[in-house]
Amino acid sequence: MEIGTAFNGLMDEAEKTCCEHPDAEQVIAVKTEKGNTYILVNRNVMSGDYSDENSFIQMLREKDDTETQYLVCKWNGKTVDVPSFHFREQLLNINPKNENTALLLQGFGAYIVKPLKNTLPPPKGADMEKIRKKLEKANS
Repeated sequence: MEIGTAFNGLMDEAEKTCCEHPDAEQVIAVKTEKGNTYILVNRNVMSGDYSDENSFIQMLREKDDTETQYLVCKWNGKTVDVPSFHFREQLLNINPKNENTALLLQGFGAYIVKPLKNTLPPPKGADMEKIRKKLEKANS
């Protein structure tokens, strides 16, 4: 996947919104499967206030546009990283297909892309030994 093509517009939107809302702790730009782009301005997520996130998720439900394709999250207008755990969980709750949403992340000297499911812990009751062996095999 070419990062520039998939994420340029979302990054531009996130950066523009960060400038418009310097008080935001987090700005999230999401592109849905229907081709729509939505922006979440998260003001108090660090204090555990998820009201902005909850309103955003509700808006996606009301628009019947819950399958997300790409996501960019900027923290404090600077770093590109994963959104809050709560937000990632909520994306999965509204549509299980969102486990494949492509997240843009800051790597060492370059951006990388990971699916949402790779940013979450294993589900409750998961066989951790089986998961560990699978990862070892994949990395050998």
